[in-house]
Amino acid sequence: MKRILAITLSLIFIITSFVACGDNTTTNTSSQPQTEVVLAPVDLTIKNFEKGKINYSSISEFTLEADDAYESMTKDYVYLPSGSTVSCDSEFGIYCFSNSFTVNQILMQGAGQSLDGYNPVLQTGTLTLKSDCYVRFVVKGSLADIKIEAPSDLASLVVCGTRKAMELQPKIKLVNDFLKTGNESVNYLFITDIHYGSGVDDLDGDGIRTYNTLEETAKQLEELHEYITTVVTIANNSDQVDFVVIGGDIVNGYETPDSPNYQQAKEKDPNITVGKHLLGQLQEILAPLKECTKPVFVLSGNHDDNTGHSIYRGNNPNQPQSVDNWHLSDLDWSRGVMDEFINVDIVRDSSYSHGGKSISKYYYYDLEKNGKTTRILCLDYNDDRFTFDSKGEVTARPNYGLYHEAQIKWLAEKGLQGDFDECLVFSHANMTAEQASIDAYSPGDLEGLLEAYQTKDRFKQGGDYPVSADFGSRTTGNIVLYHHGHEHKHYHSFDYKKQLWRLSTAMAVTSIDIISVNGNSIFKKELNNSLITELLRNGTENNTVQ
Repeated sequence: MKRILAITLSLIFIITSFVACGDNTTTNTSSQPQTEVVLAPVDLTIKNFEKGKINYSSISEFTLEADDAYESMTKDYVYLPSGSTVSCDSEFGIYCFSNSFTVNQILMQGAGQSLDGYNPVLQTGTLTLKSDCYVRFVVKGSLADIKIEAPSDLASLVVCGTRKAMELQPKIKLVNDFLKTGNESVNYLFITDIHYGSGVDDLDGDGIRTYNTLEETAKQLEELHEYITTVVTIANNSDQVDFVVIGGDIVNGYETPDSPNYQQAKEKDPNITVGKHLLGQLQEILAPLKECTKPVFVLSGNHDDNTGHSIYRGNNPNQPQSVDNWHLSDLDWSRGVMDEFINVDIVRDSSYSHGGKSISKYYYYDLEKNGKTTRILCLDYNDDRFTFDSKGEVTARPNYGLYHEAQIKWLAEKGLQGDFDECLVFSHANMTAEQASIDAYSPGDLEGLLEAYQTKDRFKQGGDYPVSADFGSRTTGNIVLYHHGHEHKHYHSFDYKKQLWRLSTAMAVTSIDIISVNGNSIFKKELNNSLITELLRNGTENNTVQ
């Protein structure tokens, strides 16, 4: 029994966030052309095609020995399960591809086609697939004339997309298999240090700045959109993934008036400042997160406010001095990033506010799952608190920021108070105030606070933001882990003083961390690594778990 297909999601094989198939798919925010596929009684409309050519394997392109009335897909495949039929009133043929995305003559012959080498001999009528495979079409006429039907119990497996999207299928299955026994666990995906941006600053102090070209940044944007969409796709297609964390350094933060990207933006808007342009970059790179159906938490990194020019300017007078409106204020970050991409209600520091609304970049969220409350605590490593005007534009700035004393006060009196069963802490960087030579303010003692909290001790802080907290009465809510990026390295270690695991994730594109916190264990896995490591609450680990 066959039924008409509509493209739907499948937790086994389907990934639709990447593909632009049909009217119900995610909007493609990259520069790639759209491909529309509608599976209906008689309609298969594929707009993205090239006449006379088909890229039939991963290593070469084949030119059809036929006139240019033949149409073929150049980027997208359609995955069809065994028993599916493809028919057309015009002469047509199908190229069948194996799981390695190479053309497969046996699969093509199994569908009832005669072959001329690797090419199907075009015919009218109906072809029936004897095995699951990826297909592309050629037709003497229009691809809209092709009709597809599949067994009703396998209809949800049909999907259209690029090879890269299709190759995500086993990864999604891998994540689901990894987390399938985790009904009692809290599971999340963590990525960090995306570093999108056009400008590369003069870090060696020779007065010569280099910038990526517009073509280079466009390619980078496309690759990073694909990467972030991968994360969103995995999260949306796994019932066990509870939330997603973006660990900061989303942009390079070296924008100046000389960068090609800024100059291009200024042609469209003559009044745009460098800081507002940077905000546009943040929104552009994070756009795929809009489609995430799981809670999303975004952290601020030390690159994200464009202060790199102040830090790395050095002593060379030939380097342009940065000006205030090059930088991003906390108000801009709050309105343009947090309000746009954090999709759940979070608790922020009400004492740091503008217009009656908190603008703190640190916050918490209580995740309720299986009768247990897990506090997700997100810190602001770059808490520099620039002075800004009513437009959100920076008017004065202190030196480089770390964990402000005000943030530590909020953390001691609010963030680590209340009724919750366990706590997961996220920040862009580690908990040590490693750059303590700050004139504008004294950085708060995050390490001291976390140690006092974990050991049920007292914590005191003087200065303008005094704290006197006694955690001796707490019986629940221990911090399980502290997860960060910044170092561009992948490792983990156990802090015996604080009795918690510290996890570090490498740069974006190279890593997606999958973490499962379950009972007395933390299970961690890199998406592209077969090793599953079990981190026990007592500080020991098991590296042999597969």
